[in-house]
Amino acid sequence: MFDRSGDSDKNISIHVESRNQHGPLGLPVIYSTPEVPAVIRGYVELNSTKEFKGKDISLQFLAKARSHWTQQYGQTTVTYSGKHILMEKEFDMKLDHIRPGVIGPGQTRCNFEVTLLPSMPSSVKGRHGRMSYCFTATLERSFPHRDMIVEADVWLYSSSLPIPSPLNPTTVKDYRGLWNDCLPYTCTLKSDTLYQGQTVPITIQFAPFIANCRLYGQEVVVVSATVKLKQYQQLYSTRGSDKSKKELLTVHVNTGWPSTVKGWERTLMVIMPEAPILSATIHTNVVIKTHILKVIMMLRTNTQTDRQAKEFRVEMLVTITAPRPPLEQVPGIELELPPPIDAIADILPPPYDDQPGMSSSVSDTKC
Repeated sequence: MFDRSGDSDKNISIHVESRNQHGPLGLPVIYSTPEVPAVIRGYVELNSTKEFKGKDISLQFLAKARSHWTQQYGQTTVTYSGKHILMEKEFDMKLDHIRPGVIGPGQTRCNFEVTLLPSMPSSVKGRHGRMSYCFTATLERSFPHRDMIVEADVWLYSSSLPIPSPLNPTTVKDYRGLWNDCLPYTCTLKSDTLYQGQTVPITIQFAPFIANCRLYGQEVVVVSATVKLKQYQQLYSTRGSDKSKKELLTVHVNTGWPSTVKGWERTLMVIMPEAPILSATIHTNVVIKTHILKVIMMLRTNTQTDRQAKEFRVEMLVTITAPRPPLEQVPGIELELPPPIDAIADILPPPYDDQPGMSSSVSDTKC
């Protein structure tokens, strides 16, 4: 962050109102929700112990996405960068001058307020792709290299989650298919929109082997199981583009799996990383980040060995958003907080009987 804010006799600073809430990187936090777009308020403060030459203060606000990466071509390194300004606003803050071009000693505060456009993306701080909300205050002086300049970033949590209420039920996402052409399965998420830091229940359900399968009547044995969250990033500039992927979460759950010929289900509780480790899903002209949640298992039957196990995989495209404001009060609605849940806890209901609805008629669907 650039800072040429002054010296021992004078300085300027930017203060953002955030109710003493600080987020990633120690930045002041601002929340935006579908009902209430974010409003950033604060002030620029000038302090001086003696008079000095100077003009007025200009304040610039920029909401911008940036991409930056390098590629190697033989012994040549080429740098690419892109910028997409989503919102810009400028303020002219007049100061009291004791005479033309001279500012007197004392303290001066100039207030500012910025209402963000609806659905602005959350802040992102990646190595090659960023989304930032930055204020820059400049007090011009007689010589450009003597200008007083200070910057201040704000961390925006922009949540797409509606108010938690019976009036806003979530849409359950079921991913169904046939493993090895004879084992019906369902992997269920309560919603395909997840938020940073959320404890996510993932329910995995296996029906019995279908009747016309050679494995009918055998038990499903889980040799190993892993839950992964991967981020896929696309970067753009006027001269090129780049793609990359990154594994943000890996959870191994190799014990505690039931085994019965009647089928079973298990619910895993997996905690998503928080910002800035986990970026919110973002689509801009220069930075795109998407996410896929994966359940990967090695399965066999009770008559087979571990060496005969085959892979089972479900990939679920999810949208990562920011959490809603903590302990928010919604007029007219009493919010019910969920009970605390430990990470990687599981719920094991009793095995169920054969279900005609989960037979060979289940289609193989992929995300």
